[in-house]
Amino acid sequence: MAANIEQSFSNPIPSLRDIKIFAIPGLGVDGRVYNRLSAFLPQIQVIEWLIPKPNESLQTYAARMAEPLKGHQGEIILMGTSFGAVVAQEISQFFPLRG
Repeated sequence: MAANIEQSFSNPIPSLRDIKIFAIPGLGVDGRVYNRLSAFLPQIQVIEWLIPKPNESLQTYAARMAEPLKGHQGEIILMGTSFGAVVAQEISQFFPLRG
């Protein structure tokens, strides 16, 4: 099964190489969780966790986490693992969807 997954990433859609991918790891995990994926998709940029401020809402925290995405031109993919996916979903509220 793993070999099939690796094969599917070895020939990604050509336009996918032009799309910046931002990834948020789960809590207690760092960007190494994406090492195998980044071998096939080198445009992945890991967004590292920030220390939350006292009484900071999830929406305010997500706005701070979104800083690396601001000003980026072109299409992006935003993804996360575990709680990183929850924060990615919250960050997505700040950006228009493109279909």
